[in-house]
Amino acid sequence: MSTLARLRDWATRDFVWLGLALFLALATYLHVNRLISVTASVPVALEVVTEKGLTGMVEEVSVAEVMLRGTSTDIHALQASKLRFKLRPRGAAGNRVKVRLEEYMLHGAGRLRVRDISPREVEVLITHERQITLDVAPPVVVGKPMQGRVEVTYEPRRVEVFGTGNYLDRMVQDGVILQTEPINIEHRTKSFSTNLKIMMPATTAVREIKPGEVRVEVNFINDLVNREFLHVPLRLSGPADSGSGWIASTNAVTVRVTGRPSMVERLNIEDIYAFAELQPVIDGTTQEAPVQVKVPNEMIIDSVETLPSTITLRRTTRRER
Repeated sequence: MSTLARLRDWATRDFVWLGLALFLALATYLHVNRLISVTASVPVALEVVTEKGLTGMVEEVSVAEVMLRGTSTDIHALQASKLRFKLRPRGAAGNRVKVRLEEYMLHGAGRLRVRDISPREVEVLITHERQITLDVAPPVVVGKPMQGRVEVTYEPRRVEVFGTGNYLDRMVQDGVILQTEPINIEHRTKSFSTNLKIMMPATTAVREIKPGEVRVEVNFINDLVNREFLHVPLRLSGPADSGSGWIASTNAVTVRVTGRPSMVERLNIEDIYAFAELQPVIDGTTQEAPVQVKVPNEMIIDSVETLPSTITLRRTTRRER
């Protein structure tokens, strides 16, 4: 066999194997990609973009259901609130324009692929833009202060709303009050300020709210009072081993109570039960025990401290018995 023939045979044979290897690699990739990818159905807001002075409202629906497919990491990282279909209908005021929802109109999906959109077509009513003024409700406070109470102030109290005239008129007639994001004070102890977004109504008839945020001042106010009770009798409780007696390093403690004035002022020394729990002891003649306090269940007290906070218990000798 000539050198040229051998080269041609080698190239043909390796080309076949190379093609087979590429085919198998592609098939494996597609199979693995199908196994690790997941789908999720997400509601997506419809945003109408029009020429200046006009506005548009999607009739009958305000969101579209979109089936997205991608890796589980991309699905979990998806921020559904940032997804938007941006519709750009063309027409004069008073026109109704049908718009087909396409994948390129979707913003915020990142690397996720669109598998399905429902509905596929919507109808947009184009009108002249109107402007109204609406009140903003006080922010909802989530959580409770660790002590005291919280006061929330915010500005502005009224904002401008731009959108479709007929719908805005109904908002005014119905006395609609705009809501903000909630504010979380859980585990906070110091006053602070922050900005909260004003929530857009669930309709495409509202195009914009100005300003779109309120400035919130959160002040923690401690109107609690302290009261000390001296010489509160200390009692011992719990299993004492082998019947032997115990002597505490003190037989009375000071109890400091913190709470609202209406509760603290009603509390009497007879209502306070201070005690230390004995623990079973096999060896040794002493043990440390924390001082605990109980008050009646109907008394709502924020905190209780004792002085001392712990005591030493000593086993009594035969002579002391």
